[in-house]
Amino acid sequence: MNAAAFLDALYLGVDGGGTQTVAWLGRVSEDGQSAQVLGRGVGGPGNPQAIGFEAALSNVESAISLAFDDASVARQAATGACLCLAGVGREEERERVSRWAASNHIASQHRVISDTEAILAAAVDPRDTSGEFPAVALVAGTGSMAWGRSTTGDTARSGGWGYLIGDEGSGYAIAIEALRLACQTVDGRRSEHQLLDALLAATQCRRAQDLIDWTYGPQASRRRIAELAKVVFEQAATGAATDQIIDRAADQLAELVQSVAGALQLKQHGYLLALAGGVLGKQPGYVQRLKQKLALRHSAAKEYHLVEHPVSGALRLATTLRQ
Repeated sequence: MNAAAFLDALYLGVDGGGTQTVAWLGRVSEDGQSAQVLGRGVGGPGNPQAIGFEAALSNVESAISLAFDDASVARQAATGACLCLAGVGREEERERVSRWAASNHIASQHRVISDTEAILAAAVDPRDTSGEFPAVALVAGTGSMAWGRSTTGDTARSGGWGYLIGDEGSGYAIAIEALRLACQTVDGRRSEHQLLDALLAATQCRRAQDLIDWTYGPQASRRRIAELAKVVFEQAATGAATDQIIDRAADQLAELVQSVAGALQLKQHGYLLALAGGVLGKQPGYVQRLKQKLALRHSAAKEYHLVEHPVSGALRLATTLRQ
């Protein structure tokens, strides 16, 4: 690829999670060290395990189209695309997304990887192109998981088992625990009336019994339930039970990080911990409590980096796919 074609080439970075899918369309900057964002698009959830492959890929397609529209660029196959999606941890899942990307002419070259890899790519120094850095990515939004890479290129993951058997420390898990406390209060088994009232106000339910339809009805979703986590954080300052929910959740996230750091023997050398997801991004007190839990486990990171836009890492990875 000559210099002119190199600078004109279009690249797509996509970050799809349990809440939304974000797509950035960009070009490589003139110095070749970073990506210039031309357009941005946002769609619905991009986790195929949460809403199914058809719905998730439809949301990915929508986000990509909106990114082209935002850039005022005619829709076309990009030179390179990196699709970083939650729920594609297994090879067969990545292959299914890859076949979709090829049949829909998303890009001349593409990669399909986990959303946690985009977080690491966004967190490291853009000048470091080796990729050989000890780091762990922790995401806690609607769901949760940790993924890490050692200096030798070995990788490990912990969590990411989904909302029924995993997602500890996530917004969904925190909200579900709070809803259980509220329902137990109605039964007279607990006395968390302030939390119950706050949840009823947040859900606009007139009676506690209305929580059944709100939680299980046709409009219910993991995303909507996870959003109730903000109520728990608000109540944590005034209630011992809600504070305990947050404390346990932070310890569970620390356990995910410790598991990955231990598997890769990163604790001996220090590592970067990249944090992302709606819960960690919006709750600085939660991040601080996580750091305290890691210190107690003797697994504190040497450096912390809060990643506001994981999609920037996806776009950065896409620019490495050149003809």
